Amino acid sequence: VYLSGGLFMGNVQRLRSGIRTGFTISALLSGFLIVGCGPNWTVVRQDPHSMLSRVRTVEVEPIQVDQPRIGDISEQSWLAKKTPEQRGSWAADKAAMDEWFYKGLSEGLKDKGISLARGEIRTSAPRLRAVVSRIEPGFYAGIASSPSEIDVRLQIVEGNAVSHEITYQSNGRGFSTGERVRDGASQAGYLAAEYLDSQIKTK
Repeated sequence: VYLSGGLFMGNVQRLRSGIRTGFTISALLSGFLIVGCGPNWTVVRQDPHSMLSRVRTVEVEPIQVDQPRIGDISEQSWLAKKTPEQRGSWAADKAAMDEWFYKGLSEGLKDKGISLARGEIRTSAPRLRAVVSRIEPGFYAGIASSPSEIDVRLQIVEGNAVSHEITYQSNGRGFSTGERVRDGASQAGYLAAEYLDSQIKTK
């Protein structure tokens, strides 16, 4: 079957548009599932004497993504199989995770009565610390795809002690590794917001 150049490209554009719409719907459904189900985390520690329930401001430390495992191997072993260009792209993807985590956190706490502080600000407010221990980049290959997986250890630090600690996994979707990792970081931030909102009494 012969297709003219214009008709062929038009079909390709419609196909890509449909795929993107599918990702958008999938992401929205993921959000509904997060809201509708029970806790999406495992509690490691909750100090009964914590002041977290009575605060209105939380400081946010930069997300820690230092040498996480990639799938079931070390990051060093995974990077050894990549080209210099791919290694540079991966470094940029990891650096972007902090911004996208904070975006998800901010959006999740919108209208919740909880303020966030970050940067050089130092107050007596509890500090939120997110540590990424594992990343599964996922893949996209047309009709076959798999989301990214990001394993997070979330801590609330009061003074010099960890008063709250949970672990959870977030997922991200997209055409490229960078898109999936960024989306996963955003979902990680959203889940962190869900936990904060469950612990802080703002009513």
